[in-house]
Amino acid sequence: MDKNGFTFIEMLTVLSVISVFILLSVPLHVDTIHKIQEETFINQLKNDVLFIQNQSVFHGTSRYLIRFYDGHYSILHGREPVFENREYPTGWTFLSSNRTLQFAETGTVINPRVIYMASDNEWIHFVFPLGKGGFYVEKEKRVLVR
Repeated sequence: MDKNGFTFIEMLTVLSVISVFILLSVPLHVDTIHKIQEETFINQLKNDVLFIQNQSVFHGTSRYLIRFYDGHYSILHGREPVFENREYPTGWTFLSSNRTLQFAETGTVINPRVIYMASDNEWIHFVFPLGKGGFYVEKEKRVLVR
């Protein structure tokens, strides 16, 4: 360094080191964003399931339901217009054959089962056991065979 400041070569060296650090940190942030979106989706689905269970008990009807489609699910109340649509995270697919989740007037799930979904790197199982209890989520790493 001379008396007037930094040389051009010193400035280029510092900028190149900073740019390498930035390039290395971006993929880590993208993975973190995808994980946060997936966790947000799972929490939203849990809240929606509790909502239709609560509404079924409160109103004494089994007309509240969640119907799963390719790319999204909908919260429905009988034949009325769709109450809410929720998009799946990018890369998720719905794999179960039974696409309707419904609760009886007592709060028990009608047709207890497991709902299967797949993300880019995990199998997600939403398990609805018999009875009034809530459901739970199991995750399993996907192994791709070549």
